[in-house]
Amino acid sequence: MNRLKNLQLLACSLLFLALANLPYGYYQFLRIAITIIAGINAISVTKSENKIMFYVFITVTILFNPIIPIYFDKKTWIPIDLIVGFIFGVTFFIKTTKNNAKKDSYN
Repeated sequence: MNRLKNLQLLACSLLFLALANLPYGYYQFLRIAITIIAGINAISVTKSENKIMFYVFITVTILFNPIIPIYFDKKTWIPIDLIVGFIFGVTFFIKTTKNNAKKDSYN
């Protein structure tokens, strides 16, 4: 498993964990972590020329950024965390499947 896949899995886990009632410090950490991971993903999809996923990850980066935060109440963040966690999870799975398909076709 490469680093990008590990980061996608970490982001997915952190976002689903955020659904619990945790201290405010966790959500501050979450903003920083998701911003960094989404930014890395945005950069990585530019190589594959997937513009839709690029804009998705840029939107996630802006939404979670800790420098100019966007404030919502907990009820609003829950579906956002679920959707973004799902995006990271699907991206992790799709990339794994494509990499495995390439490996299988060469054998």
